[in-house]
Amino acid sequence: MIGVGPVMTGKRRMVGQAYTMRYIPYRPDLGNVFQRDNRKDLQRIAVESVPPGDVLVIDSRGNAEAGSCGEIS
Repeated sequence: MIGVGPVMTGKRRMVGQAYTMRYIPYRPDLGNVFQRDNRKDLQRIAVESVPPGDVLVIDSRGNAEAGSCGEIS
């Protein structure tokens, strides 16, 4: 992780049981990621399944510039 630090100093630390979501590199042959059924999207299910007080950790397999496609609505 690059540049990790507190968002605001003097605030409580975030601590909880960690759940890890591991990303794989984008593959154009799998089609447009924005044409998927948002209700069945595995990323959405993972985000919404983490219990309150726990932490979701995203493993981008060593690529510090990786990002999520987002669009969870």
